[in-house]
Amino acid sequence: MNGRTISPRSLLHRVQWVFLIVSIIPLMVLTYICVQYVFPRLGEQGQSVIIWSISITIGLTVLLSVLGYIISRKSTMTTIRTIEDTSRRQSDLLDVANKLSRTTQTDTVFTEATRSAVDLLEADAGLLYMEEANRLVCKHAEGVALPGTEKVVCEMGEGLAGFAARERKTVRTQHAGKDRRFTDQLARLIGFEAGSALSYPMVYQDRLIGVLEVLRKAGQEEFGDPDQQIIEMLGQQTAATIMNAEFHGAQQNFFTHVTELLRLAMEKTILWEGHLHNVTSYCNLISRKLNLDEDIRREIHFAAALHDVGFLEIGPVVGLAEIEEFRERLREHPVLGAQLIEPIMVWKNVAPLILHHHEACNGSGYPGGLRKDEIPLGSRIICVAEAFDTMVNPASYASTKTKAEAMAELETYSGTRYDEKVVEAFLEVLKVEEEF
Repeated sequence: MNGRTISPRSLLHRVQWVFLIVSIIPLMVLTYICVQYVFPRLGEQGQSVIIWSISITIGLTVLLSVLGYIISRKSTMTTIRTIEDTSRRQSDLLDVANKLSRTTQTDTVFTEATRSAVDLLEADAGLLYMEEANRLVCKHAEGVALPGTEKVVCEMGEGLAGFAARERKTVRTQHAGKDRRFTDQLARLIGFEAGSALSYPMVYQDRLIGVLEVLRKAGQEEFGDPDQQIIEMLGQQTAATIMNAEFHGAQQNFFTHVTELLRLAMEKTILWEGHLHNVTSYCNLISRKLNLDEDIRREIHFAAALHDVGFLEIGPVVGLAEIEEFRERLREHPVLGAQLIEPIMVWKNVAPLILHHHEACNGSGYPGGLRKDEIPLGSRIICVAEAFDTMVNPASYASTKTKAEAMAELETYSGTRYDEKVVEAFLEVLKVEEEF
């Protein structure tokens, strides 16, 4: 065995050759022998009836063989198309599953799952309901006639989706428009006469998550067993992804509140008031101005809120800034902060931003003496934002500057101490705010 996979069409060609060798060719040889040797002898003996009988028998055998071949080939081609279609849909389903598994936003999950269900099942409409307070609320719909699908609500046991949810089993009907469980509300929503329909209750660890539903127009091909298998597999993946997205959201919410509490505690004890809040706000403005991805903006947000967490290991800034020993220890806080944050898995990408937020583009910063693009972009953004707040915040340890003076200093050191693009973006934001 060489391990190669034989395609269905190659298998068909092999079957055709086998049929030709074991059936058609022997018939041709038999016909040749009869015509060349048997029929002449029977003719000499006056056995014309036998000749005609043999001829008719051979002719019928050939005809039946050809018909059998045609029917067999047609049936085989139909089977091959079914196999290829199933294989294609399974491959597409795998791609969808991989895409969903990387999604952490529930709204995106709703959209992708519904759209994929419609595409994979070649449906005319699809709806995804979520269970809320023992009711089903439509979160996304594809191929519907009316907007505002978030207002579509089904009670448990009401409609095809409600029935599927209550019974916790797949509902498959071939004439949805005539099914007594089909609601007038859904009929108005889809805007066409419904034919075949599938409603799958998404259940995860015995918890009803929602219902995934697809419909075809009346007169279209009916949904079959392969279609039901597809929606059930997609629904299972969607339910797991929704639960993962909810967990991720809860986790993010938890860490957001923990970060806020830590920020407040640090500003009250070891930093000057408003510093972490201001730096975080400035970083958010710069990140949006630079059109950074949402995930990157979130990492920079947490890094900005926690960038001075290393001072927890050192002590208060205000009142100690003039002490030489403190100034020496000041350079340690990025390393100490990164060490505190690094063990927390959800903030694994935040630690490097904290570590390098005092680096300078010309290499004069610390702790690594990195230059320009060697410095993480998030660190370069925090560096500019922190410098600005240190200059303009009356509560800081530095001599207070006006907003205009601080902007001028950023511009002066742009390209040497600070990243040029970051400074440019920040100044544009500040100038717009100044106009209002």
